[in-house]
Amino acid sequence: EQLDLENLWAEQPALLENQFSTLAAPDPEQPDSYFLGFAAYPYQGVFKRELEKAQAIFAQHYGTAQRGLLLINHLDTHETLPLATTANLNLALMQFGQGFDVSDDILLLYLSSHGIEAGGLAVEFGNLPLNDLTPEALKASLDAAGIRWRIIIISACYSGQFLEVLADDHSLIITAARADRASFGCDDTTDYTYFGRALLTALAQTADFSRAFAQAQAEIAQREQRDFPTQPRSEPQFALGRALAERLP
Repeated sequence: EQLDLENLWAEQPALLENQFSTLAAPDPEQPDSYFLGFAAYPYQGVFKRELEKAQAIFAQHYGTAQRGLLLINHLDTHETLPLATTANLNLALMQFGQGFDVSDDILLLYLSSHGIEAGGLAVEFGNLPLNDLTPEALKASLDAAGIRWRIIIISACYSGQFLEVLADDHSLIITAARADRASFGCDDTTDYTYFGRALLTALAQTADFSRAFAQAQAEIAQREQRDFPTQPRSEPQFALGRALAERLP
């Protein structure tokens, strides 16, 4: 079946609005946490599966059960979920920002795709002329939306590039690899990437992001040494801003 890309593009605002209509109203008595997932590469299901797993874990353990939104590029979901495009990401962030208490509420943003060595994440769907997501574009979108408190997890090769741009006092940035390193497991021979499986398993066991990262880091290094002994290690990265560190407990 050939996709009608013109109609698919026209349907994006309605698909986004449908997602937002399911979100719980803000709680004026306490800070709220929101989850936004972005899986941008359609030809392998590993990115979609990892995003769905992340949404489930954050819903169960971090209070985002009724405050989560997914943007996914995949044939299984293109009729029911908005596409993971930079335009939809911008709109979703702006909508979150308008509904946020920006002084208190926190965004949990999980991005998954193939990384681009020259900079950013690959964003593809059929023959649509989509823009890849660069670290600078993501920072500009978050800033424009007024979202201050950020936990951003990037599961992709070369994703350390995002840490270099996004790290600040109010953010936690976790990446699957150094800026100049590939990560592993981003194909359909695995349910999740090496990074995604290790980190999400750890986050299901502890609410301490530092502890979860250390546990995942050790597991990833061990698995990479076993499966790819001649390849450079991915070296996942972690940067926790001082102000957010004081809030997280």
